[in-house]
Amino acid sequence: CLMQSEMIAWFIKAGIVYQDIKNHKKAIEDFNKGAEIDPTYPEIYYLRGISKVELGKLGQGNYQEAIEDFLYA
Repeated sequence: CLMQSEMIAWFIKAGIVYQDIKNHKKAIEDFNKGAEIDPTYPEIYYLRGISKVELGKLGQGNYQEAIEDFLYA
């Protein structure tokens, strides 16, 4: 069984891979899963904010949500 910190690291790494291939919706899903495990982990919110900005550029995201993630991080 993975420890909590290992699970968070796995979701962050998976999210970054999705970011690299421009699949920001899947990246956000993985970052959300990491945030469910530990909602106080700042890197998750920073990375999720980046994906939300990228979706916003495509007209599919919400910049206000991205700003909230950056402020939380």
